[in-house]
Amino acid sequence: MPRHIDESDIIAHYSRRNARAKPHLPKLLDGMTLTTSAFGMGDAVVLSDLPRAGNQNDRLMSVFSPSEYFQTIMSFNPYYKPGLMPFCAVADVLYHSFDLGNGHLIQRLRRAYGLPIELKPHGCIEVAARTTLSRIALHFEAGSQAEWQRHHIRPDARMLSRSSKAALEALIAVRPDFEFVELGKRACGIKGAIDYTGISLTETIEVIASARYFIGIMSGPMHLAAALNLKLICITNFPSPESICLPTLKDIDQVESEWFYPQSVILHQDGDGPFVKQVSTENLQRALDGDLYPYWSDKYLVLIEEHIK
Repeated sequence: MPRHIDESDIIAHYSRRNARAKPHLPKLLDGMTLTTSAFGMGDAVVLSDLPRAGNQNDRLMSVFSPSEYFQTIMSFNPYYKPGLMPFCAVADVLYHSFDLGNGHLIQRLRRAYGLPIELKPHGCIEVAARTTLSRIALHFEAGSQAEWQRHHIRPDARMLSRSSKAALEALIAVRPDFEFVELGKRACGIKGAIDYTGISLTETIEVIASARYFIGIMSGPMHLAAALNLKLICITNFPSPESICLPTLKDIDQVESEWFYPQSVILHQDGDGPFVKQVSTENLQRALDGDLYPYWSDKYLVLIEEHIK
């Protein structure tokens, strides 16, 4: 039986890495609408946390995006109030330009506004009369950001490999206790999965809200699943399996590090690393059963408060 990862393993991983030198934010943001320069679904979901954070602290937080997904996502957010402040702050510019501390992008943006962080970062989407089924939501259709990644990082960025697809289909065959439903614009042809592709975003949110788990790539629906507090299994093929370690304890300027949710299980298509395992039917099973890091435990999340030199 492999030993469980200890907090000291995570600290040691980041102790060996150099943080990117960035200036601190000159002053906390106040009275500025938060927006993004990218208009993907995930970007809109990230914005959805700030109105809730403001409500928790008796402050009115303004967010806006011209994204086609924004208004639908905010229709599920009881804390969102339409209206813009006189000036805007751009989330991705803030992240790339300033040291906003450790953790997920959502946590860093809260710090930029002087708001207390939550140890489990997620957007804010609330579905009325929610009923959770023995259902696993699947999504493997990359968004627009993948085009840039395929030109600059690797040509198959965020693509599901044949072997990973076969492993997933084998999992479906041996887990009749779950209903597997595929979401997105077009189906990937996953044998044994029920096709829920081509439905509206509102319907997609409601289907995800009915599931217990999400298995998929880094994508808008993955961010929806995090906002709905599903257990996430994220399949990736970059950065390298040796370099991924969650939660993020240093801003090391590593691609995807600001997007990976620390409560999720990461499975890699290229091989094993100290904190992630390769995609296989066995490892998908182990992830579902809580036998892979972070074991569906919140105890590691508090490590983002560590200051590692």
